[in-house]
Amino acid sequence: MAVLSAGDSGSGLFLTKYRIDGGPWIAYNRPIAIGGSGTRTFEAYSIDNIGNIEQTRLYAYVVDVLRPVADAGRDLAVFAPVDITLDGLGSTDDTLIVEYEWILESDGSVVLTTAKGTVGIQSPGVYIFSLKVRDPLGRESTDSITINVLRDPDSDKDTLPDVWEMEKFGNLTYGPGDDPDGDGITNIKEYGREGDGGDVQSGLDALPQSEGDRTGEVLMLLLMVVLGVLAGVAMLQFLKIRELRRRLDDREAEASIEFEEDYGGESR
Repeated sequence: MAVLSAGDSGSGLFLTKYRIDGGPWIAYNRPIAIGGSGTRTFEAYSIDNIGNIEQTRLYAYVVDVLRPVADAGRDLAVFAPVDITLDGLGSTDDTLIVEYEWILESDGSVVLTTAKGTVGIQSPGVYIFSLKVRDPLGRESTDSITINVLRDPDSDKDTLPDVWEMEKFGNLTYGPGDDPDGDGITNIKEYGREGDGGDVQSGLDALPQSEGDRTGEVLMLLLMVVLGVLAGVAMLQFLKIRELRRRLDDREAEASIEFEEDYGGESR
């Protein structure tokens, strides 16, 4: 509620008018109920009994009704090491948010004091970050985001799993085309045969079948099937032709016998 107070020591006060947010002017006669929320404007002036008009007074004020709502974003699952962007720009308030605070729950440390920023994570683990926001009246709201940071199975991106490299060499120095043990077989071929890092007999016969070999076998099988079908079709055509010729020969023989029976006696 807003209460106006005005007076005039000369002729006395005749009238006070006001308006809110640039609306129509209203004669003041009782306390004013102001609803809504956000930044508002209020204007007022008075007139005395001889017609003198006071200069209009303008006031800006904030009506803050609702508490802020924090939004820390969706939970994530990523590989270490990684730079995570914490984004609280989805947080809302009916006026404005004046303070952001990102806290790592495991130790209570404040990692950011802005709505959005980046945090570097080096080690695998589950990290929970809490976002606390405050409005101009000091009212708070919190939300959290859980980030599951996984160990990258191939952190050096050389197609060789880190576990296999560490068991084999004790480091991640060598690449897929290297042959540190000098046995004539590259690392990628050894991993392809071993898989679990154990020792196996060297030699091409121990290598797993490649995708190209499997594709070749499938194509060969399809070719054999097609050739078999074609051969079957050809055999059916041959049998049909042979049957047709047999029927023609039978008809010619029957026709010859009939001719002999009809005209053979006359010739004699």
